[in-house]
Amino acid sequence: MSIIKTEYLKILHFREVYFKLSIAAININWLKNRGFLQNRTENYFTAHIVAPCGVFTCEQIETISECAKKYGKGIVSFNGRLAAEIAGIHLDKIHEVEEIITKCGLQCGGTGDVIRPVTISESNPSKFENYDIIGLGKILYDVYFKGWKDILLPHTFDIGLGDYPDKLINPTFNDFTIEGHQQQTIDKSNNSLQFNPSVNNPVHPHSTEKFVEEYNDFVVYQIYLGGQWKGKIRMPNPLFNPILQGEIIPLIEKCLLWFRENAYIGEPFGCAIDRLGKNKFEYELFDENLIKRKNEILCADLKKHPMQHSYSPYSSNIQIDKRQTPLV
Repeated sequence: MSIIKTEYLKILHFREVYFKLSIAAININWLKNRGFLQNRTENYFTAHIVAPCGVFTCEQIETISECAKKYGKGIVSFNGRLAAEIAGIHLDKIHEVEEIITKCGLQCGGTGDVIRPVTISESNPSKFENYDIIGLGKILYDVYFKGWKDILLPHTFDIGLGDYPDKLINPTFNDFTIEGHQQQTIDKSNNSLQFNPSVNNPVHPHSTEKFVEEYNDFVVYQIYLGGQWKGKIRMPNPLFNPILQGEIIPLIEKCLLWFRENAYIGEPFGCAIDRLGKNKFEYELFDENLIKRKNEILCADLKKHPMQHSYSPYSSNIQIDKRQTPLV
């Protein structure tokens, strides 16, 4: 009888410890989805601050610097996706930091299983660029990074914009890479390829509302899908035909809907394509069925792998509504 009682007490103790670990994991992942990553020191976090296309104003840089002096370790660093990071923020000061960052036109985020900040190859206009990279990047930032910030995905989703792969934006580093190319025309007089000279005009406004038609009508965009560098290296799949500017946003939306519906929790975009097959993916990508079922896909729960165990307190892929989950 004493043996049974001892084993029973062990089970109760295990459940109590497991519950505490679960609550701690929920809090950590909830903060991670808000843009605060846990440091090695307990109850201290790193704020992940995002600006449209990684372009900060002087006033915003000053605000971040003052915030780092007051709440952090007094240093500011920038990661590979052009986001500012302030380390050493105590748990009790997170709400104050969020308010200060929001007031200066920035936001904390870009961490967790969501769409990562849109990254561009150049932050300044260049006479060699083929299209308005900053203008298109700001549109994608507003539509997807801000518009989809509360939608959890099976895994992170990276979007990159550039001109050609030997710049900062490498297709291998992103799930969805956009490369703008000059549209080639054929000169029938000597059977040679020529580039339209109008695309070499460097004067164009950086606006999120309107593009210069003369600048973008002669540019086509090559899309690369499913690149992966972290963990398992995977070369991206180039889309078989270049597309026009107006087709970019619908194509990204279809990729995100397909990814959310078909990938398992913790499975990268490229791995899901390999598991289900490239032909099946491309067939569904150019079908309008995904758009018609958009609300159904976004409201559904994420898929778990058949062999995946139930909730583990150490898992970083926990479905949490960060708008309603309170701190414990």
